[in-house]
Amino acid sequence: MRPEGRLYAKLIKEDGTVVDYGELKDSWYQRLWSHWRGILGLAGATALMLHGVHAGVFLTLVTDTGILLVNQAFITTAPYNLSTMKYHDSGTGTTGEIATQTALVTPAGPATRAVAAQTAPTGGSATSTSTMQSIGTITYAGSLAITEWGLFDTAAQGTGNMWDRRKFTAINVTTGQSIQFTYTLTLTTVGGT
Repeated sequence: MRPEGRLYAKLIKEDGTVVDYGELKDSWYQRLWSHWRGILGLAGATALMLHGVHAGVFLTLVTDTGILLVNQAFITTAPYNLSTMKYHDSGTGTTGEIATQTALVTPAGPATRAVAAQTAPTGGSATSTSTMQSIGTITYAGSLAITEWGLFDTAAQGTGNMWDRRKFTAINVTTGQSIQFTYTLTLTTVGGT
């Protein structure tokens, strides 16, 4: 199975205008450097977990905790029910992503995380891929440079398990503005295209 997680963002201004930031990711050379740091075992190696290269795309997934939760979900549903991974949070931390992270570096959203609208997975027995989306909108109470995002299994900031964390170029917000984050997770069978 090849997992691929992608994060997209839209800034929603107070007057209702929308600025689409598209997919949030580092530049190609930053992704390449991160990939090789991971292979070579250099300090601070990036790991949105399971880095790999396939058809020129860097595949990413989750934290060590996220991988553990997937395996534990095979054994028991409580407290490892993956349907609870629906709370979006954001922050101002600039530390690179590593697989061992369990929280955002500097949380800066509201004390209660945004609950996501989640789509039913597409795909199935007749296709080699399955995709789901988690869409969460965070409204801010101050002027901030948002540079990180995470997906969690609890609503209260500072608690719970983190599935994925992303760091990106700052999206500047002011009081009353929102960012709509869309996280897409695609799983493809090894034989799939």
